[in-house]
Amino acid sequence: MIEHPITILPRPVQLPHPPIYVAAFSRPTVEMAARNGFNVIFAPFAASMMFGSLEAAVSEFKQLAQEAGFPDSKAKCSYFFGIADSKEEELRLKERVLFYLQSVTPAFPGDRATAPPHIAYFADIVEKLLSMAPEDLGERSVMTGDPERCIEQMQAIEAAGIEEVILYFNMGAYPHPDTMRMMERCAKDILPAFAAGARA
Repeated sequence: MIEHPITILPRPVQLPHPPIYVAAFSRPTVEMAARNGFNVIFAPFAASMMFGSLEAAVSEFKQLAQEAGFPDSKAKCSYFFGIADSKEEELRLKERVLFYLQSVTPAFPGDRATAPPHIAYFADIVEKLLSMAPEDLGERSVMTGDPERCIEQMQAIEAAGIEEVILYFNMGAYPHPDTMRMMERCAKDILPAFAAGARA
């Protein structure tokens, strides 16, 4: 806790400050963000574990924010992303995602008995990740398939109340040239469906 005012340089251009987003993996974090007028970033798999679905998580957050006097609070979410033209390509993407997720589990508490109480729920996430197979990864964490399927999933996410989606292209030792090609393909095949003209 900072006990006296401090000066941060360079000063932000936006007033009174840039938008603040809080990554929320637990209900108490969602409640804290809503009470303080912060925006929120959900990991859809964690939102589903907490609230039953991404849509329910967004709805509850926005209701809490409204009750706290912050009706304009926003929600983002993040997905691992890769357009896939075949089931084999989908499986390879899911293998990379799971490799990444399992490789970071040592950074999280893995034992509820020794974990700090406020992050003990991470033990459940670690247990689930370590017991998963690539085929178990679904639309709560991965956006994949052909462009039409990715667009449909993005539209469902938008309908759930999400204003912005963060896409992770480079995970699981994906080579940089392949990452760049996938980003270009997303810009060409996915993003035009969400341009202002396309919506009209």
